[in-house]
Order: sequence, then C-alpha cells, then structure tokens
Amino acid sequence: MPKRNYGIGMATATIFAVAAAIVFGASIIEGPEQQRDRRFDRIRVTNLNHIGHAVDCYWSLNGGLPADLPTLKKAMEDFAQQKPLQDHCIPANTEDPETNEPYSYRRIGDTRFELCAGFALASRQNDDVRTLPWHSGASREWKHEAGAQCFELTAVETKQLGTD
Repeated sequence: MPKRNYGIGMATATIFAVAAAIVFGASIIEGPEQQRDRRFDRIRVTNLNHIGHAVDCYWSLNGGLPADLPTLKKAMEDFAQQKPLQDHCIPANTEDPETNEPYSYRRIGDTRFELCAGFALASRQNDDVRTLPWHSGASREWKHEAGAQCFELTAVETKQLGTD
C-alpha cells in the first residue's frame, strides 16, 4: 500500500471516529431545554408524592377519600389549625409548576385513587422515581412516559399525623 493511501485511510478513520464521538456525546448530554424539562418533571413527581401522602393522612382522619384536591387541601389545612400536623399531611403544591394547571385527581374506589400529570420527558432508568416510605409506610413508584400519565394508588393508614 502506498504511503499516500495509508494517510488518506487514517484521516478517514479519524474523521469517522471523531464524528461518532460527537454523535454519541450529543445523545448522552442533554441540552438546556431538556434539563429544564427534566427539572420540571422532578418537581411534578415530588408534588404527586406529597399529594399522595396527604390523601393518606386525609383517609386516616376521615375514613374516606377526598372528593377533589381543593377539598383535600382545605380539610388538611383546617385540621392543622386544630392540631399540628406533619408537613407531609398538607399538600403544598397541587398545580403543575410550569403550566399552573391543577393536577388531576379522582376517586376510583373506597381506598383507591388516581393522580395524573403531564410530563415533558419519559423517566430514565437512573431517575429517582421510587420514593421512600413516609409515616404511612407507602412507598410509591413514579415511572412515567412523556405526556399525560396517571398513577393508580391506594390510600394507606398514616400512624403519625401530628408533630407532637
């Protein structure tokens, strides 16, 4: 093989390797818009988790599920005026952080309920989508696809409602 052809072959291989590295790197590293979307999705998961635990508290106090999210929030805030509650019993955010639209909630049984939100991106395998149990002992998983996603949950008794 002449030296000239060897040099062209090496240059072509180098260009191919650099191009492949750029494509691979671009597929791993998220741009600013995807990072922003993922941050909003993490907040959505946190909010849904808090709402789920607040439903657990409501169910433990009332023996039933709330009719809707405003009822849940008001009842838990009113109860907190009478007796201090753990923070997880009062849902802080019942609205999407980006759109300010309320999350969807509906009762689907005596102890079963559904929480829905719209997600910008699908959760990744290494995302923290499993939450640790709180006082209710409920550990929930929040794996989701991009777009509207609903989670069917079961209310569980919360043993520690108060702060005292």
